[in-house]
Amino acid sequence: MKKIKTFIKSFLWLALYGVSFFLILLFMLLVFRENKIQEFKALYPLVDHQMIDNMFNAFLKTSSFKKEFYDFLEKHLCLYSFLNLIPLLLFAFKYCKIKPKKITIARYSLIQIMILTSTLSIGLNIVLSHFSYNEINLSIWYLLLSGMIGPITEELFFRGILYQKLQEAFTKKTSFIMMIIIFTILHQNITTMIYACVMGIWFTYLFEKYKNIKVPIFAHMIGNLLVPLIMPYIYIQSKNYKIGILFFLGMMFIFTLLQIKKQENND
Repeated sequence: MKKIKTFIKSFLWLALYGVSFFLILLFMLLVFRENKIQEFKALYPLVDHQMIDNMFNAFLKTSSFKKEFYDFLEKHLCLYSFLNLIPLLLFAFKYCKIKPKKITIARYSLIQIMILTSTLSIGLNIVLSHFSYNEINLSIWYLLLSGMIGPITEELFFRGILYQKLQEAFTKKTSFIMMIIIFTILHQNITTMIYACVMGIWFTYLFEKYKNIKVPIFAHMIGNLLVPLIMPYIYIQSKNYKIGILFFLGMMFIFTLLQIKKQENND
């Protein structure tokens, strides 16, 4: 019973974040409503305000509303994501209790993290692209969202808060499994779920090793930026070319792991 109470209490922040998420969505809906009303006024300048409101209320009941609102959110995705990031940062400051180790991450260690993350991310995408591949939007807004806002949000949420709060009610192993499952199923389809599962394990390993949320955020950014920049070129290549790239990435991955092992033995 005590464990259940601790578990429920530890997720109070999640309920509060859900409320903040709903309020932000409501704010975006109000902005969308104002834009749509201005659009109606431009189309029907002689119609009074009450009639415009009735037209919008009727529009809410049509199938077009959902599509246009989703398009509106996508168009303003950076603003929407940034607004959601603010309460998440506040919760992270309150609940992310693990203090970073007083260690200096050497430059070569950051390079090794970059190499391991890059080879793992690109290698997984090459393998999974054989089963499913979606065209990637290379707009600056997509890169900003995917390469910066997304990694910060996901790492603060999953590794920074959720993983630690789960450990208040469960063992570290159980918490790790639960967090990875939640992280995985929140992604879109089976291929992205496989990718998210493997990369989630890697990001959690980095978090556990350095006890510093900045490290998995850094690695997550590297992985998310490389995929849209490199995969469109690799995807159009021949099967033999992809096999060669996979072999090269595998050798880099193994060589970097051996270098890390050698450095740890020397230390």
